[in-house]
Amino acid sequence: MSSPLSRVLITGGTRGIGFATAEHFAARGSEVLLNYHRDDVQAEQARAALTSSDAVARVLRADVGDAASVDQMFDTLDGLELNVLIVNAAATAFKPLLETGRHNLGKTFDITVSGFVHLVQRAVAVMPDGSSIVAVSGFDAIRALELHGTLGAAKAAMETLVRYFAVELASRNIRVNGVSPGFIDTKSAQIYADKAGHDSPQSEWARQPPLGRLGTSAEVAAVIGFLASSEASYVTGQTLVVDGGLTLR
Repeated sequence: MSSPLSRVLITGGTRGIGFATAEHFAARGSEVLLNYHRDDVQAEQARAALTSSDAVARVLRADVGDAASVDQMFDTLDGLELNVLIVNAAATAFKPLLETGRHNLGKTFDITVSGFVHLVQRAVAVMPDGSSIVAVSGFDAIRALELHGTLGAAKAAMETLVRYFAVELASRNIRVNGVSPGFIDTKSAQIYADKAGHDSPQSEWARQPPLGRLGTSAEVAAVIGFLASSEASYVTGQTLVVDGGLTLR
């Protein structure tokens, strides 16, 4: 077994894949720092759920699409050492590209691209050699998914940045990887389904992957945990697809 990782910062860490990832690391003895944007109640519920099982957890409010807000978050940590950074937060307007405004593009890319770069810049300053970074992408980066043009383009850029960061940080043995989930049973998936006018993801999307079901947040979290662990010590610059075979068709 790999050794426990001591401190993990997860953006968008209070729900969905982010919270499942927090549970994964907390169960293995890591201190988890849960970043969130707006929902103080949800954040406190997430923190309480983790600490009820004796995990060490903190919540950190910041808009990862705003550099000053990210700086403030890191300043509150006062140089606290990080071993793992999980970049999971995302937001977009689900619109056809022909109806997408500059402000929609700006917000999505501020979070997924500019925000990713700035988070890594701040994090590596307090990371020891041998640390790990994992970015959460999505299969809209490699397949045209309805109303996902803006987010898919941003996630594709993120995957490119993963490769470049992996090269730039290799001298410090800081590994940078990505994970690309397919259809995962989350509230965000339901929001997208509603916006696109689809039925429940369970009924409509579960038939599409060869495995015949939606994935779970815990399954994605397990892959993130693997990529961040010493068991993946020779893996860097890769984006691992976790989609039940969806993109094979």
